Amino acid sequence: MLSRLFTKEFWDRALSRMIRTVVQGFIASTASCSLIGEVDWALIGSTALLAMLTSLAMSILWALPEEDEQKEFEQRQKHNG
Repeated sequence: MLSRLFTKEFWDRALSRMIRTVVQGFIASTASCSLIGEVDWALIGSTALLAMLTSLAMSILWALPEEDEQKEFEQRQKHNG
């Protein structure tokens, strides 16, 4: 499992996940601050950064378990198709 951490595929997927997570955190924080009436860009930036770091930590800890599910799905598609 640790060997996955040293592959380009792992880091591509981890980066993709981090970007999605940062965007989600940015949108949620901006919407929340807008409802309150004042956008605090430092809060939004720190929320997005924390989301990115959390996403990276989770990717490393779990070594992206959905990789196996995706590969299994692709193999089933090839086998059935």
